[in-house]
Amino acid sequence: MKDTPKEIDLKWKSNLLEISPEERIKIACSMFDFARDLVVESIRNEFPNISDAELNRKTLRRIYGQQPWIKGYESQTQEK
Repeated sequence: MKDTPKEIDLKWKSNLLEISPEERIKIACSMFDFARDLVVESIRNEFPNISDAELNRKTLRRIYGQQPWIKGYESQTQEK
């Protein structure tokens, strides 16, 4: 769906090009950190007594889904 008027879209792209690549990376990282914080808090609300290791596993799973490398990470970090 594209509901943004063309002139607004062009203005956004123009403004984005005025920002240095380094600043764009900083903005993207900040947005990712914010999104990750939302995920972590929603998991903590759902599982109030969750361990840090399990929280990390659930966070990875929720952000990255069924990526093959996650299974390897999960098996290496299983609590004993």
